Amino acid sequence: MAISLLNTITPKEGKLDIVKEAILKFMDFTTQKYPDCLGAELLYDEDGEQLVLIMAFKTQDSINTFLREPYVLSLKKGLPAESVDSMEVTTYERVGNFSR
Repeated sequence: MAISLLNTITPKEGKLDIVKEAILKFMDFTTQKYPDCLGAELLYDEDGEQLVLIMAFKTQDSINTFLREPYVLSLKKGLPAESVDSMEVTTYERVGNFSR
């Protein structure tokens, strides 16, 4: 089963578009560069107050390696300072899923 990272991001007021654009570029780069990333999805609430980035990986080792990548560390360090109030990362193991 895949392991997922759930990233909850709260942009500073007026910074939603900047944060969204940076994360979409990050997702595109990740899916091209990192084959153990099985997929990614970016969601945001109606008010634009919170973004949720869900990323699925093959294994926990894949996630650990990914989180040490320089471009991941630079996003985690650079983005919050300029545009984000908070960013939390939580790891989940997939128990089941549903799709049609």
